[in-house]
Amino acid sequence: MAASVTDRKTRRGWMPVVGIMFLLFLSLFLLGEATSNSDRFGDLYGWILLVNAAMLLLLVSLIGVNLFALARQYRAREAGSRLTMRLVVIFVLIAVIPVTVVYAFSMQFLLRGMDSWFDVRIEQGLSNALELSQASLDLKQRDLLKHTRELAKSLSDVSDSRAVNSLHDLRSGQDTTEMTLLGKGNRIIAFSSAETAAVVPRLLDDTLMSQVKQAGSYVALEPITDAGLHVRVVVPVPVGSNESEVRYLHALYPIPRRLNDLADSVQEYYAVYQKLVYLRKPLRNTFSLTLSIVLLLSLFAAIWAAFYSARRLV
Repeated sequence: MAASVTDRKTRRGWMPVVGIMFLLFLSLFLLGEATSNSDRFGDLYGWILLVNAAMLLLLVSLIGVNLFALARQYRAREAGSRLTMRLVVIFVLIAVIPVTVVYAFSMQFLLRGMDSWFDVRIEQGLSNALELSQASLDLKQRDLLKHTRELAKSLSDVSDSRAVNSLHDLRSGQDTTEMTLLGKGNRIIAFSSAETAAVVPRLLDDTLMSQVKQAGSYVALEPITDAGLHVRVVVPVPVGSNESEVRYLHALYPIPRRLNDLADSVQEYYAVYQKLVYLRKPLRNTFSLTLSIVLLLSLFAAIWAAFYSARRLV
């Protein structure tokens, strides 16, 4: 009978240990998931705090109960109470000193490591790469604008009746997706496309044509549906001896896929880095808080283990 009672007490004594270990492993698992996936960090951090708070509350309760019982025994001068007190103090010191040292080094390593992620040279390098890609695309746009103006000059003396054949011959010798010769009121005079399925040109809206009339030309980098990134150029065709109407040449030049992919990649990585820079301070505070919670859990667990071990030894 006495052995059965002892076994039940032993099992009850181990139940808090099992509960604490389960919560600790759950907390470490959630922390690992959060740090490995920054997108889930905000969602998991609330659960991490909740689990750690539950562990802290459980440990504080266990320590409080044991401390109250030991103090009562010490005041009553019960046998073994002084030895238990000494063992508790020794075990606590043995556990607290190394944990504190590890915490100090871990905090220093964490803060320095995060600072190294945001090296000024890395940010400057990404910024320069982004500027280089933009400058390369701007230079290509200027070259294509100049080239299209030269092509427009060759159409100055071409009548509307011969414009279709002339535009087709002109486009065939160029790296263009399509060319359109426009007249007054955005009227289509001639159209030529490298795509055999394209029978209708991509029309220009009135706002764009107003910009062409005001600025004298239009050039921009635009995504074309199902065709990728293109440079759109619209320039006026010089009025020839046979023409009195102002006409416009509209051309679409495809951007090489490799150049397009590189520009998108640089812009994407720069945006990701800027996001990390924006989250730098919150991340530092969050990781510092998490590490501090782990320290508290370790200390409280060590103190509770000291009480538990001292009672078993005495």
